[in-house]
Amino acid sequence: MKRFRSAAACCMLATIALTGALTPSVCGADTPPVVVLSPTVRAQTLQDNPPTPLAAAWIAPFLAAPLILEPGQWDRAAQVLKSREGRVLLSQGDYFYARAPAGTSAAAPPGIPWRLYRNPKALINPGPNPDPDPDNPAVLGVEVEYLGSARLMQSEADATGELVQLRIESAVREIRAGDRLIALPAPPPPHLVPHAPGFAVTAQVIALYASDAIYAGQNQIVVINQGRTSGLEVGHRLTIQNKGAALVFMTFGQVSYALITHSTDVVLRGDVLHTPTP
Repeated sequence: MKRFRSAAACCMLATIALTGALTPSVCGADTPPVVVLSPTVRAQTLQDNPPTPLAAAWIAPFLAAPLILEPGQWDRAAQVLKSREGRVLLSQGDYFYARAPAGTSAAAPPGIPWRLYRNPKALINPGPNPDPDPDNPAVLGVEVEYLGSARLMQSEADATGELVQLRIESAVREIRAGDRLIALPAPPPPHLVPHAPGFAVTAQVIALYASDAIYAGQNQIVVINQGRTSGLEVGHRLTIQNKGAALVFMTFGQVSYALITHSTDVVLRGDVLHTPTP
């Protein structure tokens, strides 16, 4: 039995054989048109989307009420004297007396919260020392260890300073005579918007937060030797040279706290941070 193909079919097969693609051809009045489909590159301009804000709670797990004081501020802070009941070590619910040095003031309406700190640690600038005396290096700030919070109950002043009575509201460590009181700092902004600085930044890691370790990694906090006076602000993204990235989330006068958000190697004291390359 013989098989026959229509003229249109034969024409289409011949076209495919010669060109490798379907092309329109005319083999008769009843031949349907052939449409050629081929991939193409389509370019579309995307609008710049603003960065997604990060809630302050995202940083909270990595932080336990840090504080960096200006040089000399620790010496002017109110000092714990003794407990009202004569105890040596104090904890939550205990009452105690404190005194602010003469010429300073801890005066505030009753009920105002305060925080308790100890173990001041000087943050030294590792760069060139502008002070010609090598025994007095440039101190950028004083990092102190958080102990708990207290609430002012009453206060009275005399010739030697101001005597205040407070109640411990919370404590992560036992509190004793000699610990210092610092007014509750302003809360962090509710959201952090990561963004690159609009200027060139060159900073160094000078310390690891609340640690004597020699290196840090992802999701750990470092102290860098640039702060508000250098133009740094909360949310600035910085590149850790050849090692990763960090996010500035708290700034002070001459130093800042930065969270290591990405790292490919351990971060050491002296490592350099700079503005990300576009």
